[in-house]
Amino acid sequence: MNKKFVATLLTITTVIIVGTTHTVLGSEQKQASLVSGIARTEIIQEKINTNKKNLQLILQAKEELSIAKERLDDESLNNANEKINNVPPFIRKLLTTEFNELTEKKSGNG
Repeated sequence: MNKKFVATLLTITTVIIVGTTHTVLGSEQKQASLVSGIARTEIIQEKINTNKKNLQLILQAKEELSIAKERLDDESLNNANEKINNVPPFIRKLLTTEFNELTEKKSGNG
């Protein structure tokens, strides 16, 4: 009877330890997952802010290009060129092409 009692007690203790360990590990895993989710959210928010900033720079450059198209003077062309230089490289190529067409048009009119 003593051996059965000890065996039962050992089994119960093992189940409790395993269950507790599983619960603790599960809790730590959930916490790690939560921290990871927060980090991903922060990265996404940073990308959104960068995209907003880039969009704002692009819109400013387009506005300056529109003004330069109307005026075709050195000051508006310089302003447009400054704004274009602040735009991300992948868009800058397109705006630079448009800017170059304007400077050619101005040279033809001047």
